[in-house]
Amino acid sequence: MSSIKSFFEETFFISGAEGTILFAMCIVAVVLTLAAIALVITVIVTVRRRKREYTAEVTETLQEETSVEVFAETSEQAPVEMAAVFTEGGVRYNKSFTAKLIQSGDKVKSWYAALKNELLSYK
Repeated sequence: MSSIKSFFEETFFISGAEGTILFAMCIVAVVLTLAAIALVITVIVTVRRRKREYTAEVTETLQEETSVEVFAETSEQAPVEMAAVFTEGGVRYNKSFTAKLIQSGDKVKSWYAALKNELLSYK
């Protein structure tokens, strides 16, 4: 410690009480800087961990909610094509029109059935 202090005194030409105070202030500044860097790293790691947990939770929820329903107006069952595209931050599903229609609400299904029936009524 004394070699660092003597180097400090020789470099800045300050000795005595003023040099000691300046030396102590520099050490405090270094410690506070390191503490701030550690805090920033901790925040970044925590945010990334929470994002991974949230993504995993959403993926599990999507997998649980994904189900195949049969159309009431058709006798044939349409195949559901779904490809998972893995991107940074989670899974994005690339669903076919049929898969989207199957997972849509009753109101959308009734609109689709009415439109389909109307179009099919023409020759």
